[in-house]
Amino acid sequence: MAPPRARRNPGAKRDELIAAAARVMSREGVAATTTRRIAEEAAVPLGTVHYWFATKDELVREVAAAHLAQVQAAGHDVEVAPVGTDGQGGAAEEALARLRAALAAEESLDTGRRLSLYELTTWALRTEGQAGTARDQYRAMREAARSLCEPWVRAHGPQALADAGLDDGRLDALSALVVAFFDGLALSELADPEGTPGDAVLELFSDMVGAWIASRPGA
Repeated sequence: MAPPRARRNPGAKRDELIAAAARVMSREGVAATTTRRIAEEAAVPLGTVHYWFATKDELVREVAAAHLAQVQAAGHDVEVAPVGTDGQGGAAEEALARLRAALAAEESLDTGRRLSLYELTTWALRTEGQAGTARDQYRAMREAARSLCEPWVRAHGPQALADAGLDDGRLDALSALVVAFFDGLALSELADPEGTPGDAVLELFSDMVGAWIASRPGA
């Protein structure tokens, strides 16, 4: 008797369609992405796409959700070599190393992929009922950014930070600043790669944040 065939993961086809949609968006943009183009990319009948996803908007939302999962994982995966000094000087070195690692991860994506991620944000803001997708995207990015702030936090210690007025609200603001900084730097590099000195900007940003924390009363 022939052995039974292995059961296929019922969600595998769904995941394949999401990956295919992400590839089409990277090459052609969100506006040009249709369920027909996704079906062609995945080499499946159009009906298969509509079996798993009622509309293109639903599929695009799933692409955004997959990106959020990657962002959240990246916040924990930034690894840097240990610095050779302790205290605020060491924190500045480590913070800068983390910023460089995060920028390198962003730059490792191809241009189409990077552009499509920004298009996903504007698509969500323009599409009725999808604003929450953009909101969730930036919440996840801010959460990931907190790991980049960790060296500064560790250098001063919880009590010193509290004495300096750097409570959770301040740390949330710092995380939001890191996200805004990376958004601006990434777009600037895409628009004018030759005119944006990424490493110099990172170093200046790290110095400014470190100096601001150090200047707080009680720090």
